Amino acid sequence: MMKINLTHHKLLLTLITPLITVGSISLSVPSQAATIVSISEIRLTINHVNQFAEDVSVIGDINTVAMAEEGTAQNQIAWDALFWADDSTVFAHANFQTLAVGTGSEYLLKTDIFTKLLGHFSIAAGNFLQFDVTASLYLENFVEDWHLDNASASGGISLKLFEHSTQSSLNLFNIFSFINTNDDQELNQDFFKLNISPDLILTSYDEQFLFGDNQEAIRVDFTGVFQQYFEQDTELDLIAVTQSCNSGSNTVDFCQKVPEVSNTFALIFLGLWVSSWNWLFRIMK
Repeated sequence: MMKINLTHHKLLLTLITPLITVGSISLSVPSQAATIVSISEIRLTINHVNQFAEDVSVIGDINTVAMAEEGTAQNQIAWDALFWADDSTVFAHANFQTLAVGTGSEYLLKTDIFTKLLGHFSIAAGNFLQFDVTASLYLENFVEDWHLDNASASGGISLKLFEHSTQSSLNLFNIFSFINTNDDQELNQDFFKLNISPDLILTSYDEQFLFGDNQEAIRVDFTGVFQQYFEQDTELDLIAVTQSCNSGSNTVDFCQKVPEVSNTFALIFLGLWVSSWNWLFRIMK
């Protein structure tokens, strides 16, 4: 198991890890061995910020487990988080990739990643705050034999502004999704949700969904621009959170599941609301 906790309150903190194997076990593999692969890729970038950030910080947490009695279990992680602020540039990003691979008849894989970006802004009356946002979420599971093995992946990205004087939050967007790939009729479920505030103007949006018995994937990419004018002196915190989970085993394990169990259908769109306030999708199998 590996666990990393980071917190810092200077103008710059960056943790960069190349794609590394953080947990790997290899033992004898029987002839009936199957293979699972679970992938997550989360990317968030905030740039072209027109106000100076007085205090910034990055908080990160990684937990990973790889165990095998008969077979192999391997987790690979690439993680890069940064919040930069000087007189001319304010820039932040949180990017990470996770690859979990398991083979054999007895193994367990689990990786959880969490990153928080924090930045404080003091905006004088008569000024505005503006920045660009780029966000991307990709999840994929592959199970060679979904009657024997299980793969699960989840991911989320959120961005909000917290105003100190009113103690109120403006949620600019919140995206969350998970896919569970196994033969359990109650737990073989997929979920996708996206809320976007009208204060974040989308400049591009693309989504792709792939559902099947043994291979599933979700990809969402979008860019947007935020701009708001302040009539009074305002103290704001920018708070961005990214998270992911990847899990695989020979038993039905999962990162997330839909709380209520419904009748089994090939694909049910439980809800699709489009309004000036948000988009919300929820998907179950």
